[in-house]
Amino acid sequence: MNAIYRNRGKCSNFYNTNKPTKKPACGVFPCLDASDRGPECNCTGSGKEGQFCDNDVTCLKPNDHRNANLEPYKNLYNYQAEVTFSCKIGYNNVSGSSVRQCQEDKTWSGEPYLCDPVPCGEPDNGTFSTIVSISGIVYLKSVNYECITGYGHQSGDDIRYCQQNRTWSGSALVCEKSCSEEPLLEGVTRTNIGNLINTNATFDCIAGFMYVGGDLTRQCGVNLTWSGEPYNCSRISCGVPPNITKGSVTFTSMLFEAVSLYTCDVGHIDSKSGLKTGNVTCDHTRSWTSELPDCQLVECQAPALITNGSWNTSSQYFYGNIITYQCDRAFALIGNESRTCQADRTWSGVPPTCSAVTCPNFIVPNGNVFASNYNVDGFLAVLCNDGFTLNGSIPIFCLATGVWSGADPQCINTSTSTTGDGSNQNNAQTDTTQMNPKDFIYKVDKKTTSSYKRKLVSAPDDRTSAIVVGCVGVIVLTVVVAIIASLDCINICQKAGRKKRKRSVRDNSSLDSNIPHVIE
Repeated sequence: MNAIYRNRGKCSNFYNTNKPTKKPACGVFPCLDASDRGPECNCTGSGKEGQFCDNDVTCLKPNDHRNANLEPYKNLYNYQAEVTFSCKIGYNNVSGSSVRQCQEDKTWSGEPYLCDPVPCGEPDNGTFSTIVSISGIVYLKSVNYECITGYGHQSGDDIRYCQQNRTWSGSALVCEKSCSEEPLLEGVTRTNIGNLINTNATFDCIAGFMYVGGDLTRQCGVNLTWSGEPYNCSRISCGVPPNITKGSVTFTSMLFEAVSLYTCDVGHIDSKSGLKTGNVTCDHTRSWTSELPDCQLVECQAPALITNGSWNTSSQYFYGNIITYQCDRAFALIGNESRTCQADRTWSGVPPTCSAVTCPNFIVPNGNVFASNYNVDGFLAVLCNDGFTLNGSIPIFCLATGVWSGADPQCINTSTSTTGDGSNQNNAQTDTTQMNPKDFIYKVDKKTTSSYKRKLVSAPDDRTSAIVVGCVGVIVLTVVVAIIASLDCINICQKAGRKKRKRSVRDNSSLDSNIPHVIE
């Protein structure tokens, strides 16, 4: 709503408060009876529209004309504005109004202006020629001519167009007896046109071909045949394609447009294209086009890591390179020890695995074995049964090679008796069962232990830990004694100094008593 109205009631009581002064809402326009939205103004014949007749009537640009121009050209036109139509070049008006006006109902007066292309009539026939196709006989349409068999082009046009002046362009095709068009040999091109009697035809070789025979100029005779021999050209040669390093070349021809195939050796690819093969072509300059492949070794990505192992690492791995795996200490390699970088950029085989090394179960006849564990650096001790003595050194250790160190300990029978038949009778029992120390309770005489003996006598102890503890103890004691001695020395020096200062004071006092005094 473009205005504010008040005093609902009769139409004359409404006022437009948007105006600078208080005026009737419809101004000079008749006011109809009020509606729910307020007064309704009568805009008929004014070129205005809206509730208060304050909007101009406009028409959209007309678009129902055909093949015509309009002036002035705009998108919107005011009430009673006029547009003028004219046919485009090559078109005639067939109906409609050349001038149309924007009306109050926003439509255009008159009828749409329609134009059709001008006609040219039927095209005339040529001489010894025929019309082979025609697209129409109105503006911009065309007609095609062709000479009849045994005749060639003398004058006129093969194609004619209907023009805006209603005439056909050019002239009808005129043909005369002529030699037939001979097919050209490979690589030959004709440099002029015409096949009429006495016409001289000239020829040349296209790029990539060279002249090898025939006549450069041939004439159409009265017998409708061409003189001389056909002009002949053959392909030029680029020579043997060059060799490349780390690759080979195969070819079936060295002539113009021939293609040679280059193939890199196994395990190599072209560094520029990333391909194993490449092509070069013999061109019209007698040279092989494109760059020759630059064959370089295929590169493999670094192999995957293995747990508890490694390999001889490098910054790059090329075709044929071999990596060798090795397991960490206490682990054994299972699988292939080495892998090779292959031509397809993959590694041969599968990665090996590293398994923890263990030593075999150890059984000592007539004795019990006590093992910390069976892994590398694990150790075991042997306790012989009663009547048997240990032969060998213990403990023995599980080595990284999976075997126990040193000679196998044995339990030797030390209690035997001789029977009547002279044979030795073993009085001790033999226990070949491996024992678990957790399953048994052992009794040891404390008086036979080294700790008990060290309490009684100063027994030597060659263990590294004992030596370190002894050295640390000596150092600590020496430091403590040195500190105490230093403190005592400082204290003695301080006392001696004080006594010396007291004697000096007494000596000075005695000297003062011997000086004579003068009494005034």
